[in-house]
Amino acid sequence: MKLTVRQLKNLIRESLDFTPTATDMFVLIGPPSIGKSTWIRENVPDAYVISSDEVTEAVAAKNKMSYDDMFTYPQQPTLRSGDPNPDYNPDEVHPKFGKVVDQGISWKSWAPKAYEKVNAAEIEALEKLEQVKRDAKSSGKPIVIDMTNMNTGVRKRIIAEMLAHTGMDLKKIGVVFEFAGAEEDIKRLARTRTDLRGMEGLGPKTIPDAAYDRMMGGYEPPVEGEFDQVIIVDNRGKIKDFINYNLGRISSLIGGHG
Repeated sequence: MKLTVRQLKNLIRESLDFTPTATDMFVLIGPPSIGKSTWIRENVPDAYVISSDEVTEAVAAKNKMSYDDMFTYPQQPTLRSGDPNPDYNPDEVHPKFGKVVDQGISWKSWAPKAYEKVNAAEIEALEKLEQVKRDAKSSGKPIVIDMTNMNTGVRKRIIAEMLAHTGMDLKKIGVVFEFAGAEEDIKRLARTRTDLRGMEGLGPKTIPDAAYDRMMGGYEPPVEGEFDQVIIVDNRGKIKDFINYNLGRISSLIGGHG
């Protein structure tokens, strides 16, 4: 069945039983392609949204790069096994991203080497994201942390940052998007979204299956006391409808080019 945009929105709608205020902070928890952005539009449309993906895309565009470009790395000096990497070339000069340099982001210890232009853009994106977090205080709007936030440590860190940046007694609301049992459908949905971006002339935004496996395999659900309130959103029964909707759009685009 081919769905209209209205029907698709109705499928994903999960209504709040309260009106969000400027002291509410929603921390979205779930893998990409699970419906977080649509949930925001349907439930907290006037929110101040903090999204690392949005910042990454904006910085990439500013530097005439794609989202995927921001995650392009040279061969590293060692393999995952710890053995020397025979393909590592410290003198490599990428035709688009420049020479190989030391990683400028301390916590990216798994990639000690980076391309010069990519690394500069990554650092710029991190600085921009920190500014976005700081600006939340003056927004006067409910705050939404629109990231995957799949483990306790990441959530604890960003909650502490936001409490420090705002100086407000924020109500911490975890919004958990259920995904167990729908992992393969989620990955397939992501692939259809990638295909659509390409057909619509947008830059590539690829999330490999292996990245999904790492995120979902390492998921840590909220623990007692972590949030003041937890909201559960279950889109698992709807993901196939989203896939079919995207496939219908792809088919229409192919037909339009025929």
